[in-house]
Amino acid sequence: MTAKSTSGPASDGTPTIRGSPRRGVASATLGFFVGFAGVVLYGPVATELEGAMGLSGLALGLLVAAPQLTGSLLRIPFGAWVKDVGAAKPFLVLLGGAVVGMAGLSTILVTLGTDGLTMAHYPLVFLFGALSGCGIATFSVGAAQTSYWSPEDRQGTMLAVYAGLGNSSPGIFTLLVPVALAVLGLTGAYLAWFGFLVCGTFVYGLIAVDPPFFQLRKQGLEAETAKQRAETRGQELFPSGDAMASILLGVGIGVANAAVFGLVPTYVPEAVGGASGLVGGLGAFGGFAIPPILGLFVDLQGPAGYANGFVVFFVLAIASIGLSGELYRTRVVPTPDGPVPSDD
Repeated sequence: MTAKSTSGPASDGTPTIRGSPRRGVASATLGFFVGFAGVVLYGPVATELEGAMGLSGLALGLLVAAPQLTGSLLRIPFGAWVKDVGAAKPFLVLLGGAVVGMAGLSTILVTLGTDGLTMAHYPLVFLFGALSGCGIATFSVGAAQTSYWSPEDRQGTMLAVYAGLGNSSPGIFTLLVPVALAVLGLTGAYLAWFGFLVCGTFVYGLIAVDPPFFQLRKQGLEAETAKQRAETRGQELFPSGDAMASILLGVGIGVANAAVFGLVPTYVPEAVGGASGLVGGLGAFGGFAIPPILGLFVDLQGPAGYANGFVVFFVLAIASIGLSGELYRTRVVPTPDGPVPSDD
């Protein structure tokens, strides 16, 4: 596929296509990288609020997990939405939600500071924290965008690049957090992160391109005609069907992002967007559910609860091994093209 300067029909009425697979994957990776980076500072903020607001372990766990709530649950509907409108619009809506959340938290820190907050502000902080997690939900949207742009024989490689680079965001920015806090202070560091999110969202909006099929549909072509023309431009994967067949896949090996999203186009090629949403939502939901449970261990057992709470991960690991075995037992076996020869 070759890049074009416009997304509308050419002067002779012929539909045109913007972008290329490289640009499509690059923009998806950038969007996810930026969205995921937005929540890195939320943990330190929530921890600072523990003493100021008099939070219990459970309340603090819920507050820390707030971004994971939206980051996991929103992956499902937004991943499915890609099937209808392409990835650019869902991506921008999610990044916009993260911007609102970061703006709200930044405003609270600037106007009240951590010392000015009480339990009366808890719902507001939770709300803005949950909104800031919208950037995490971009994972399933970007996975679908990458799949639709990539040739089938390069799905695994492109999804691994997307997931690997995008998921590196928290690790990279976590290393920068101590420096930012030391130089800028908590409020200054949060404002810097907010600025990064706004700039990243703006850049994504400039370079994002939907796969050819969705561009042609927006230009008024019927689905079948758009599919035929998109095939001539190299697109091999198209939306159709539903994504329910991916639930076992998501539950079984949802912890291995690159592996799971590399398998989605193979197991559920007819509904990559919805399947990515289900897999991502199920896999990321643990990020919301586990912190409050760990906080409850501390509330009930005191300091010993910090160590004893890790039994939760042990139980989940055993369950994951069993579910992965079931997934392997029911794996898809490729069938040869054409009729199967008879024994005689």
